[in-house]
Amino acid sequence: MPETIEAIERARITTRILYVTAHPDDESAAVLTYLARGLHADVALLSLTRARAGRTTSAPNKHRN
Repeated sequence: MPETIEAIERARITTRILYVTAHPDDESAAVLTYLARGLHADVALLSLTRARAGRTTSAPNKHRN
């Protein structure tokens, strides 16, 4: 990661980062903040979820015959 940070700091272009995670609570706010404020990168967060809040077990497959 130090090499990546150094490359971003030396770049003369706008750095854009898309952070993809499975759940909204899995993102690392400290890392995203550092990338955006510390390295002045354009940062976006994409969260992919089934919107099943509170479930801790696997749901049965609805498409099984």
